[in-house]
Amino acid sequence: MNREAFEQQISESARAFEAFKTYRDMGPARSLEAVAKKLSKSATIVKRWSARWRWQERIKAWAKHIEDTEREALDAKMKEKANEWAAREEKCRDANWDLAQEARSRVKGMFAFPLATTKSKDGKTIVSPTAWRLADAARLMEAILKLEAAALGLPTHRAEISGKDGASVAPQAHGQVIVYIPEEEPLPDEE
Repeated sequence: MNREAFEQQISESARAFEAFKTYRDMGPARSLEAVAKKLSKSATIVKRWSARWRWQERIKAWAKHIEDTEREALDAKMKEKANEWAAREEKCRDANWDLAQEARSRVKGMFAFPLATTKSKDGKTIVSPTAWRLADAARLMEAILKLEAAALGLPTHRAEISGKDGASVAPQAHGQVIVYIPEEEPLPDEE
């Protein structure tokens, strides 16, 4: 059986191991003299145990073990959170997709009805517009397409950067780019 350096070593006495644990648990302010005092042992015996059982090396192994354990716990927590958010994202994307499909079928239903109705009464034809217009259907379809894009993880917006009056953005000296933001501040050459 392989023992970790910070565990009790083969042939290490219980008293020597107890002294090591006391030293280990004192933290950065640890000292052999403090261990001797706390355990009511002579400083000579504590120094002998420290040298024979490589306490400095074992403290480093203990610190690495603690660091590794904390990192593994943090990694596990981060993976758990990532999985939770992935599940939320998937649920949201499914809901967006379902909503988009429902809205799509409603828009199709709108097209089944005419834009206007006509009635004849007393020899006159009366044309009455319906409650919806083609512009309404177009806005709905735009919203549906954005919902579908979001559900599929695709971009829903597009942005372009251009210079003043739509001119292209050209690098200045040394790769510097000046971006013109209308209504924020004038271009440097306008001052």
